[in-house]
Amino acid sequence: MNSEPEDKTSISNFINTNNVLIVKENISKNNLIEKLVEILCKQDTSLDKNNILQLVLKREEGISTTLDTGLSIPHARFEGIDNFKCAFAILPNAALKDEGNDIDIKAMFLFVSPARSDFFKKHLNLLSNLSQTFQSQFISDIISLNSEQEIFEKIASKSS
Repeated sequence: MNSEPEDKTSISNFINTNNVLIVKENISKNNLIEKLVEILCKQDTSLDKNNILQLVLKREEGISTTLDTGLSIPHARFEGIDNFKCAFAILPNAALKDEGNDIDIKAMFLFVSPARSDFFKKHLNLLSNLSQTFQSQFISDIISLNSEQEIFEKIASKSS
């Protein structure tokens, strides 16, 4: 009987204190996406910021990825990478509405994944893990935290 390998799409595998952002000022959704893409590109200098930003914004134009819990999950599939690239933001005081469906965005998890067909199942698994983990109460708990370290620890404890 085979034992299942560790879940490689666990959220805590892709978040650390360097890719968590606490946004205290009002900001537009597109500007927040741009800030998160900048974080991705600081962590991996081989990434093309403009290309990733264009792909993510184009994907968001088609169908909004904001859930009714207040989690927005902008994402895209990208050629030339071999694993997920992720960044996370909370908006404890900011007023940010998803114009497409009139939902207040309280947290945003942006990711890009390899465009390979053999990676698509992992892409879907991460989307599923995000929607299961970031329920309304969990988001409320996270936006009350004061540091990137506390946010990372809360996510790691929930997704492990």
